[in-house]
Amino acid sequence: MQLYFAKKLSFTQPFKAQVRSSEIQLKYGSLSLSAISLQTDLNKIKSVSVMHEGKPVAISYKQDKSDIAISFTNPVAISVNQSLQIKIT
Repeated sequence: MQLYFAKKLSFTQPFKAQVRSSEIQLKYGSLSLSAISLQTDLNKIKSVSVMHEGKPVAISYKQDKSDIAISFTNPVAISVNQSLQIKIT
């Protein structure tokens, strides 16, 4: 699935077995995130990891049925042509 938000960023979410990956790529401007909520079809997730430009990001997460709320320990600033990758297993 790929969504576009006013051409400012793209969001992709490929599905592979028991792994869900999401990626946010910023097309222009900047974006600061302190939290994000995603949905999954996995009944019980084992882990969530977030990478920003290849570096791990400190997070906490909570699952409520199919909703996953991810909170960043420190806000993440994404600039033009940068991306944020989220992996859920």
